[in-house]
Amino acid sequence: VSILLASFRRLNNEFNKDIFSKTKFCLVANDYNYDNLTSFILKKKNIKILGVQNRFIYCNWKLYSNIFDTLYVMDKFSEKNFRKNKHNIIKNYKVIGNIFLNKKLPNNKIFKKKPILCFDYSVKNLNEQMYDVSFKNQLSFYEDILNLSIKYPNEQFIIKSKFKDFRNFPEFKKFKKQLKKYKNISFYSFFNNYSLESILKNSKIIITKPSSVIDLALYFKKKVIVHDYEPNFKSLIKNFINYG
Repeated sequence: VSILLASFRRLNNEFNKDIFSKTKFCLVANDYNYDNLTSFILKKKNIKILGVQNRFIYCNWKLYSNIFDTLYVMDKFSEKNFRKNKHNIIKNYKVIGNIFLNKKLPNNKIFKKKPILCFDYSVKNLNEQMYDVSFKNQLSFYEDILNLSIKYPNEQFIIKSKFKDFRNFPEFKKFKKQLKKYKNISFYSFFNNYSLESILKNSKIIITKPSSVIDLALYFKKKVIVHDYEPNFKSLIKNFINYG
């Protein structure tokens, strides 16, 4: 309670500054990470709060909680689930589709043969490792992609990695060199002339760690394999849509 009160006083003092004296609206682009304490203070100041559903899966997460005047949602299914969530205090819902998708992508073919697109989910340092996201899980992902590329030599695998720098992690640096030996494995950095959505649209299958790319893959009606060794994702993802 003391921590909450201290946060309230600090935020309240911030919003009492002159720059906010004529504020009428608060626009929230990332609804999941938005702070309800901020909402509470803004409501007291009669500032209207408008949020946008950032991810499809949020509508069924019990962890989700927001105080909005209006939440713009992707579809009726999302609205129904948000309404059932007792942790939400939302006056109005508006169905507007997924505004984060580029729906006017060109239809030109990028590849002669559709590739298998692979997305990892990387931690950046030792401190960010958790039970469900760790270097061990990351290496298992790369090992599986390597084994698949050997088993299916005629398929092209493209890896989209969140790792920008392998130098701090010798085990990854070593394994990346191993991956580069195989002609049917390449990294997304080689295709920077194309948007990620264009490559995804032109791909055959998506193999991914639990990620927002699943939303895109479902939108483009792609076959998705979720590489999920992590036990505590079962309650968050597997029971929502049959990702398995």
